[in-house]
Amino acid sequence: MLTLSGRDPSPHRARIRVWCREALCLGPDVTVMVTELACDDPGCPDLETVIAVLAEGQEPQMVRILLPASEVSEAHVYTALAQFNNTHEE
Repeated sequence: MLTLSGRDPSPHRARIRVWCREALCLGPDVTVMVTELACDDPGCPDLETVIAVLAEGQEPQMVRILLPASEVSEAHVYTALAQFNNTHEE
């Protein structure tokens, strides 16, 4: 996979970061990274959005949304974060 956008400013990724912070009630000491990845494998979307939550002293948490950041809605973010929490709380 190739990272398409990680360092350049994107209003779409910034919006997703805000939604993540609100959904998880994250403080300023927690890093939220939003990246778009390209995949040319069959069955992969052309672009997917990957959200990583990095808090000191905890394992990194990551979720994928199989859409480009420009198409990700607040509902997509909340659904992805809920699925992550459900699969990792056992």
